[in-house]
Amino acid sequence: MSSSPVEVSVNDDDLPVEGNQDEEVEDSSNVVPTLASAHDAMRLFYPEERQRETAPSEEFEKAMEIHLSFADVAFDLPIKPTTTTTSTPLCCCFRRCRQQKQPSAATSTTTMAKRKTILHPVSGSVPPGTILAIMGPSGCGKSSLIDILSGRKTTPWRGSVLYNGHPADDWTSRFVSYVSQGDLLCATLTVREELMFVSHLKADYSYLNDGDNNDDEDPIIRRVAKLREHHVDMLLRVLGLWHVRDSLIGGEKKRGISGGQRRRLTLAKGLVTGPSLLFGDEITSGLSATDSLLALRALRSMAAAFKMSFALVIHQPRIEVFWMFSSVLCFSYNGHAVYQGEPSLLVEYLSTAGFPRKPDEEAALPDRLLDLASANEPSAALLRTYESQIAPDVKDKVKHLPAGRSTRSIVLEHSKFFAQPHTPGSSSPFIAQLRSLQSRDWRQVVRDTEFLVVNYASSAIIGVVLGLAFFQTRSTNNVFAQSSFLFMASLTSALFSFNYLPTVISEKAMYAAECHGEKLYGSWAYSLSKAIISLFSSLSTIFLFSILAYFIAGFEARRYVYFLVVQALGFLAIDSLLAVVSASVNDHESANTLAAFLLTILSLFNGFTSNEEIVPVWVFWIQYASPFFYTFSSLASAFFLASDVPAEHRITDAQAKSLSLDAKMEWLGPVVLVAYVLVFRCIAVLVMHVTKGGVAK
Repeated sequence: MSSSPVEVSVNDDDLPVEGNQDEEVEDSSNVVPTLASAHDAMRLFYPEERQRETAPSEEFEKAMEIHLSFADVAFDLPIKPTTTTTSTPLCCCFRRCRQQKQPSAATSTTTMAKRKTILHPVSGSVPPGTILAIMGPSGCGKSSLIDILSGRKTTPWRGSVLYNGHPADDWTSRFVSYVSQGDLLCATLTVREELMFVSHLKADYSYLNDGDNNDDEDPIIRRVAKLREHHVDMLLRVLGLWHVRDSLIGGEKKRGISGGQRRRLTLAKGLVTGPSLLFGDEITSGLSATDSLLALRALRSMAAAFKMSFALVIHQPRIEVFWMFSSVLCFSYNGHAVYQGEPSLLVEYLSTAGFPRKPDEEAALPDRLLDLASANEPSAALLRTYESQIAPDVKDKVKHLPAGRSTRSIVLEHSKFFAQPHTPGSSSPFIAQLRSLQSRDWRQVVRDTEFLVVNYASSAIIGVVLGLAFFQTRSTNNVFAQSSFLFMASLTSALFSFNYLPTVISEKAMYAAECHGEKLYGSWAYSLSKAIISLFSSLSTIFLFSILAYFIAGFEARRYVYFLVVQALGFLAIDSLLAVVSASVNDHESANTLAAFLLTILSLFNGFTSNEEIVPVWVFWIQYASPFFYTFSSLASAFFLASDVPAEHRITDAQAKSLSLDAKMEWLGPVVLVAYVLVFRCIAVLVMHVTKGGVAK
C-alpha cells in the first residue's frame, strides 16, 4: 500500500470488459506479471477523494499499514483435578492415639487443580509487508497462537497483542482478515459467485455514492457494481482461478473444482476486502507443491505491492516456499519457541545449537527443523540456544516498538473510505445481509436438481396414492373415512419437513464460520432467509401434494385454499420445531433420533386417534403442544362444523364430541400454528446464536 500514487479515473471505460478477459491463469508463472497489472485495480479499494478522480495518496496508504506485535503470549487449559490421599502408618496412628487419648484420622485428602500448558510465553512481531510462517509439530500450539493473534480465541489466555502499539478495538476487524484451515464453500455456487457473495457482505463501496439515490438505473449504482466485479475478477486472476470462474465449486455429492483451487478460493475470500493483515491457519493444507508455490507467490507479491502483512500457520513447506517467508517462528512439540528469524539464518542457528549443516540438506531444511523440534533432546538444545540468543533480542525489540496510530483513529480520520458502523457483530446492514443470503439460498435450491426431482416426485406420488386410498370419500356419508383423510393429509404434509433436516445440519459448520467467524451476517438474517426459503418450498411441495390428494378424494373446490393454508402452516410448525432440533445438535444421527422422538410423542396426541374421550386427563395436556392436533382440528372443524357446510356433510353433536371438535378451531387453530412457528423460530435463532452453530474456539 505504500507505492507511489497512480492517476486513476473511475469511468466505465476503466472497468473490465468481458471481451478482454479471455486469458487463463493456469500455472504459477503467470501470477507475478498478472499482479503487476492488477495493482492499480486493487488500489481502488481506497480512493483518495469522493469525487473518484485519483488513486490513494501515499499518506493514506501509509496509514493503512498495520504492525502487529505480541508479548509473552501463552495459553493453557485446565485438566481434571486430581485427588491425593496421604496415609499415616498404622503404628504411628496407634502411638498418636495412646499419647493424645483421642481419635486421629489415618488419611488426609487434598484436591489439586492442574493446568496443561499448550503454548509457553512467546513474543514477536509482524511488520508491514512481511510474511511470518508459524511452524511446528502437531499439537505444539500453532493454531492457538494464530487464534489469539487474530482475536478469535474465546477461552482465557495470557500476554498482550497490539496493533500499531495499541490493543484491538471495535475497528480492528476492518483491517484484519482470517482464513480458516477448512474449505467451507457452497457447493452449488460458481467460483465467482462465492467470491461475489463475500464481497457484497464485507467489501463496502458506499464512499462512491454522494447522494441517497437508490435507483438501480443511477450511474453511480451501476459503477459501484462494475467496480466490485472488477476487484473480484482481478483477485481471481491473481490467484490463478480465472479459468474456473464459472465452474461450480462442488462437494461430496457434486463434482467441481480441484482441492487446490478450493483452497485458493478460500484464500481469495480472505483477501476480497484488501486487508492490511491476514491470518491463515494451514492455508497450504491439502495443496500440491505447485499449488502451494502458486499461493505463496501471490501472497508475497501482495505483501511487496500493498505492504500487506501475513501471519500463516504452515505445516511442512517445500524449500521453494520456505525461502519466500520473511521470518519463521518454530515451536517444539511441547509448545516452546525454538527459532524465530529469517529463513536464511536458520543453518547458522542450527550449527550454533549443536546441529551442524549436513551435505545436501538445503532442500530438506524445513523438514530437518521440524524433526529437531519434534524430538526431546534436540528440542531442548534448540530451546537453550533460543532463550540465550534470540528471545532477549525479540522481547527488547517488541518492548521498544514505537506506537503508531490506532485503528480507531485511522478509521475516524479517513471515515469517507470506510463503511459506516453497522450493527455490532456484522459487516453489513441487515437488509444487505438478507438480500445476499436470499440470492445464495435460491441458487442452492434451484441448482440442487436431484433434490428437487426427488422431492416433487415423491410429493406427487404420495398425493395420488393418498387420494386413491380415500377415492371420492367426500361424496359418502362416512364421517370416519373423511376424518381419516384429513388426519392423514395433515400428518403427511407435516412430515415433509424431514426432507430438509439433513441440509440444515450439513450447513451448520458453514454458518458457524461465516456468522461467528467471519461475521458476514447475523443469526437473525440467516434464520429469516432460511424461513423464507422454507415457506416457499413448503407452499410448492404442499400445493403439489394437496391438490392431487384433495380433489381425488372428492372434496369441494371452494375450501381448497383453506385446506392448503392449514397444511402449509402445519408443515412450517413442524419445520420450526426441527429448526430447534438442528440448532441443538451437530450430527445427522442425533438430529434424526431427537426429531423422531419428539414427533412420535406429538403425533400420538393428534385429536383424531387420541382425544379427551380416551386419553387420561393427566397426559391429555400434551395435545395442546402438538401441531398435529391444531392442524387436524382446524381442518375437521372447517369441513364438518362451519356454518356454510352442506347439511349432508355436517356431523352431529355426538360425533363432534367423539372427535373433540369445536367450531372456533376453524380460526383459532391457524392462529396457534402461526404463533408456534414464530416462537420456535425465535428459539432456534437464540440457540444458534448462543451455541455459535455448535463450534467454539
